[in-house]
Amino acid sequence: MTAIKRQLGSNQTGLGQYNERLILSLVRQQPGIAKAELARMTQLTPQTISVIVNRLIDDGFILTGAKQRGRVGKPSTGLLLNPDGVFSIGVKIGRRSLDIILMAFDGAIVQRKTSYHDFPEPAKTLPEILAVIEEMRQSLEPSLRQRIIGIGLAAPGSLAGWSHEFEASESLVKAWQSVDLADAISAQTDLPVSMMNDVSAACLAELSLNKERRSHDFLYLYVGTFIGGGIVMNGKLLTGNRGNAGSIGSMTTALVSQGEAPSQVLATASLRTLERKLQAHNLMIESLHGYQELDGQIRTLFDEWAEEAAPILAGAIVNAQSVLDTEKVVIDGTLPRAQLQSLIAKITKALSFYNLTGLDMPELDAGMIGYEARALGGAFLPVYAQYAPDRDVFLKMMSKHPTFGQSVLGSDMKA
Repeated sequence: MTAIKRQLGSNQTGLGQYNERLILSLVRQQPGIAKAELARMTQLTPQTISVIVNRLIDDGFILTGAKQRGRVGKPSTGLLLNPDGVFSIGVKIGRRSLDIILMAFDGAIVQRKTSYHDFPEPAKTLPEILAVIEEMRQSLEPSLRQRIIGIGLAAPGSLAGWSHEFEASESLVKAWQSVDLADAISAQTDLPVSMMNDVSAACLAELSLNKERRSHDFLYLYVGTFIGGGIVMNGKLLTGNRGNAGSIGSMTTALVSQGEAPSQVLATASLRTLERKLQAHNLMIESLHGYQELDGQIRTLFDEWAEEAAPILAGAIVNAQSVLDTEKVVIDGTLPRAQLQSLIAKITKALSFYNLTGLDMPELDAGMIGYEARALGGAFLPVYAQYAPDRDVFLKMMSKHPTFGQSVLGSDMKA
């Protein structure tokens, strides 16, 4: 297991916000961490750590836990994120379902609401989102409502892009092309809305909310109705110029032959292919998007699909790794855990048939979040935007928004 990489802070005046973000990030990764350990990991002085931690405690972002005994010297007090320090709301619009989550600062789910559809319709989806958000806001005490910092919207790169796969009408496609969902939600809720590709959001959840994740470099694959991917390098989520980095599903599976474009990975390796098989046998496709292990005929059809999909996914991983050279490949999705592990085993076997000369293939890991990864990533997106220790994001946001980084309570976040 790779140790958490040291992240250096800065004692320079003006970068206090970065140091606060860094400390909050480390407390999130290691609940119960002591001030002395924070000083060691960041190389900030103990005095600087004390000043920052005390301010974060006063602002309600951090709680002190039980004293850690059994070590040399005085017992140290562990630090924890205050669940009530910040709240955020995640909205995941999928081609099959709508998931809305109210998340506490420590990543715990306070409330969740899920509904299902054959294909989302803007005229129905927007009112439902607004109603659930208002319901969630009203469920909090008035003093906590002001701590909702924003809404994260996770949706496929183009909701209309694959509508033909679901036999959506032309009018429905045009409706999605003309609506600006983020602006509409922000206007009705008076909350900032951050938007991200749904699989990038799932990747963000794996990076930030899986406390067992120690790898800082990984290629991420999410097997859902359609398959997608994400990239984490040096502990940072890479989204690309247009938010499409890691679009594994769009990779081609062969060379152009006789002037015809080859098929894409998603044509075989997405669960949509398996859904069609289940529908042909009048079986419930919802079985593929849950937690209960598959059995009977559904299990047989899954195994057949996985045998076809595994070599395609293995080829996509080989091609991606020849460019990225990541430490791990993390595979997650809506599948039950047993079937996800089965798919990973088949991919691992398929990799042995590829020419890997010049490549160091990474270990394949199962993601730990599963079905809710996209919604959780959406909910974490406002927290990531405001509190992630990313110098590039920090400086870029500061240049655009002079007041960015102030506490949710409006206190001055100085050095």
